[in-house]
Amino acid sequence: MVVRAGLSTADRAFLLGGLLELARLLPDTAEFQRLRNRGEMAFRTKASDPHWQEKPDAVQ
Repeated sequence: MVVRAGLSTADRAFLLGGLLELARLLPDTAEFQRLRNRGEMAFRTKASDPHWQEKPDAVQ
């Protein structure tokens, strides 16, 4: 997932900080749902698609 997100060379402390922030989100919030939708779309999109990260957030 780190490679797929384009973060393979990111600082470990940065990644951990981001994960800690994500852990604070409650499942019933709009931000949680927005991020979940974006993740679902990324999993459905082929990694070979050079523009997969540019696709807009889609609410399913």
